[in-house]
Amino acid sequence: MTTTTSPTTLETAQSFLRTQAARIEIDPLTNSVFALAQTLFRDLETGKAKLADLSKLADEVHLDLIEERADRFRTQHAGGKAKNAWASLTEELETLAAQGFDVFKARVEQATGGIVFTGHPTFALSKDLRTALADHVVSATKTSRNMLMRQIRADSRAWNQQISLQGEHDEVQGAIAHAANAQLAYATVLISFSRKAFPDEWRSLKIFVPTLACWVGYDLDGRADIHWSQSLTFRLTEKAVQLDRYATQLESISGSQKIGPIAKLTQRLKTASEDTARHAALFAADLTDPDNLVPAANALTEHSKRNVLDASEILDVLDSVIPEAEDSLAADLMAVRAQVEALQLGTARIHLRVNAAQVRTVINRDLGLQTEDRELGRLALAELAQKARKSKPVQVNFADLFLEQSTARRQFMMCAQILKHIDSGSVIRFLIAESENPATVMGALYLARQYGVDDKLDISPLFETPEALETGGRFIERLLEEPEFLAYVQQRGYLSIQLGFSDAGRFIGQVAADMAIERIHNLIARALAAKGVNVDLLIFNTHGESMGRGAWPGTFEQRFDHLLTPWTRGGARARGLQLRHEVSFQGGDGFLHFANPALAETTMAAWCSHTLSDPADRTKDPFYTRTDLVWDFYRSLRAWQERLFDNADYGRLLGAFSSGLTVKAGSRPKRRAAGPVGPRSLRAISHNATLQQLSMPVNVAAGIGSSLQREMERLVDLIDDSPRMKGLILLATRARLLTSLPALRA
Repeated sequence: MTTTTSPTTLETAQSFLRTQAARIEIDPLTNSVFALAQTLFRDLETGKAKLADLSKLADEVHLDLIEERADRFRTQHAGGKAKNAWASLTEELETLAAQGFDVFKARVEQATGGIVFTGHPTFALSKDLRTALADHVVSATKTSRNMLMRQIRADSRAWNQQISLQGEHDEVQGAIAHAANAQLAYATVLISFSRKAFPDEWRSLKIFVPTLACWVGYDLDGRADIHWSQSLTFRLTEKAVQLDRYATQLESISGSQKIGPIAKLTQRLKTASEDTARHAALFAADLTDPDNLVPAANALTEHSKRNVLDASEILDVLDSVIPEAEDSLAADLMAVRAQVEALQLGTARIHLRVNAAQVRTVINRDLGLQTEDRELGRLALAELAQKARKSKPVQVNFADLFLEQSTARRQFMMCAQILKHIDSGSVIRFLIAESENPATVMGALYLARQYGVDDKLDISPLFETPEALETGGRFIERLLEEPEFLAYVQQRGYLSIQLGFSDAGRFIGQVAADMAIERIHNLIARALAAKGVNVDLLIFNTHGESMGRGAWPGTFEQRFDHLLTPWTRGGARARGLQLRHEVSFQGGDGFLHFANPALAETTMAAWCSHTLSDPADRTKDPFYTRTDLVWDFYRSLRAWQERLFDNADYGRLLGAFSSGLTVKAGSRPKRRAAGPVGPRSLRAISHNATLQQLSMPVNVAAGIGSSLQREMERLVDLIDDSPRMKGLILLATRARLLTSLPALRA
């Protein structure tokens, strides 16, 4: 094709691509993307175009895509207006209030779950560009568009290369700060509504607000670069910040009113915040040097009367003032009380994470037990249960932590020190990645008992590999058969599990993974309900932000229902089992949902609407009755994706030139340092990002048409009749629409 000008503007480039694509009728091998690349290279050689022209074209394309993303984000976030989002939540509260105060009270006081901020992927956009994008979502103006373009034109390579754990922690704390304000906003909306709906009873409410949690700085799965002192430094810093926030909130609420207990508490919190900040500075030193460790440990363990170690001290003061305070003050204090109850003395709850192999090392080496036999470690499980039952807590100090070489033991020791010297009322989640053996969880319980932290530690196996998703139901059944584990669950009041979409979506495809994850939700719910022990089931769904990790591209309602289906919620309710649901917002893309106060509030409002709502009636959904067809489809789709992943050419595609198409994903390496080679060594986030850059989200889009070809008519009928199946196919369809075979071939 001959052109008078080089296609170096968005309009001329799009016109060029359309013209080239139309040539497929006369040339089946035509490739519009490759033709554009050839033309641009030729024009560069002849001087018809300059590198600056290509740079300008890239910026135009980037701006066009960013604006499209902003439009989608705005729609998802109630037009970027918090007022609209809270109005929708109020409608949910009205429906609930119509059922009477007792029903209303039971629902708003019930622990329903929360939001978890997870790190290491994916920071594809610089922080400044994400800020500009978030501002444009909330208020699209000429000024906001100009700011977007300015940040797009900025060279962010230096920013990307300097991503570090400290930087990730700073970023997540910014997102958490906005989330905490949104958490408080929810409490305010709820209490304000309650005052009007129940003028005589509202003060008796002790409302639950969604919990906030974070594993940035505490997650050791797949990395060995986080020293225990760094985790403690983060926790001390977070405590100092949160104590100061509580003080500022109370000061703002009381204003000019002289309320003795509140004024005294405010001053105490400020003083404790200052002392905690000093402790954090001491722990930030190099604690591999004993000369630095001793003064840091001594300062923290002296337990000065100025220190605050338990949030109950704050709650007791608030509970003494609220009954006699005038209405508006009481309402404000009730909102703060709910937040203190949820967060305790940190900006968010802690999620520690280790790998199952690190726990097995302790079991095998220190206890001489083998946990890999075909009976899922039955002998080891029984012996560990006996050890856990007889275990007596041992006292540990910072010297023990300094000397300990075992990662798993060190994490339990760190829990003990946090609970003893920083925040004694905190609830800590202990996540065990790649859990495929019940004995590993029982070993963790034994260690928790040994270090005296089992009453505050929620041990949570992570099921994410295909094998774990297949056997996870029996895994939990086997654990619940052990009286010692069942007693532990009753002590905690709930069973904690974590479901991962990363490895599952990578190895067997995201649609098959979604089906397997829903199945294990229901198997575990059924096993727990059968015990009749009146405990809740806490399900933490980690899923990231890409479709390749389970994030739904539509509304929040669709996203949350996709993660925990109405069928699962309704089934649990029918069994008398209360679910607590937690979801993750991961990395830079996830933090974007909390990038400014307005987006944080719209996200929180959507989440609260989900947790307060009754699940839709899906009892007539044929997805759950046509199990023969559904599971034949699952097995065929899974097999297709497994064959793709094992294909040598697929591995070459992911590991050759394409690795240069993605930016640094975060402070954790793209590939595992040890273990399998090839595609399995590539982390799930980098795997999905590479597919996206290649214009082929194949682990979401592909394999559907190849599954059950002989049953295609029946499958089409199922898609038409089943909301659940339609949602899964729509997910794959969205991914297929984002696929560009010409781009991949080029």
